Amino acid sequence: MSLMRWDPFRDLVEIQRNLEDLFRRTFSAWDQPLAPVRTTGWTPALDVIQKEGELLIRAELPGVDPEQVEVTVEDNRLTIRGERKEQIEVEKENWLRRELRYGSFERCLTLPAEADTEKIKATYRNGVLEITVPYQPAAKPRRLTIDVEKPKK
Repeated sequence: MSLMRWDPFRDLVEIQRNLEDLFRRTFSAWDQPLAPVRTTGWTPALDVIQKEGELLIRAELPGVDPEQVEVTVEDNRLTIRGERKEQIEVEKENWLRRELRYGSFERCLTLPAEADTEKIKATYRNGVLEITVPYQPAAKPRRLTIDVEKPKK
């Protein structure tokens, strides 16, 4: 067994590579369909549910006027933007606690290539925006049988 001299910088380079790999996998928008692409301001919570032949996207928008919400699709990128306005005026020195966020928001999601963007529907009920995105599931792989010809004698 041979002895190797310990080099602390070699360990640091390995840690750096591992962290870069972690960030690349975590924040890459092209690794997974429906990966969040961009957010600004406060961010409404989203649920994305895959059903048979459609995706259901639910955005929690309590206190947001539906007239202030815009949903657009361009180049297989779905964008939800809007604004939640403050409803009461109170002097700053009268606040005991302030946890609600107000202002504009924007969420962008990359849709799968199979999405039928012409048939997307959106409804707003009880502070929840539901967007239904129909799609054609990719063909499932199947196994083919091979016919083998026997040699003639």
